[in-house]
Amino acid sequence: FVLAPFASNASELLSAYTYACKKTEKNLTTSLSTLVGAACMNNTFVLGIFLALIYVQGLAWEFTAETIAMVLIQWLIGLVAIVSKKQTMVHAVLILLCYP
Repeated sequence: FVLAPFASNASELLSAYTYACKKTEKNLTTSLSTLVGAACMNNTFVLGIFLALIYVQGLAWEFTAETIAMVLIQWLIGLVAIVSKKQTMVHAVLILLCYP
């Protein structure tokens, strides 16, 4: 469960690392934006699978708080990515705090 996200997102991690090694403001922003985009896409995919499993299996809906939290975090991260032209350390800390 810990290594699977790294394996499935190896290309995003590698490209983000390559950009970050250049250590310019533009490349670091591109690197962080790549990682934020990958996180949003992964969360959307997992939420879709989660909701499809509940529907197909006919499970009782007992996940309202978890689902609302996931959707709100996605909206928050998406808003940060759209609004900010430049990623800062404050953005990085905010994003890390959303994923405990």
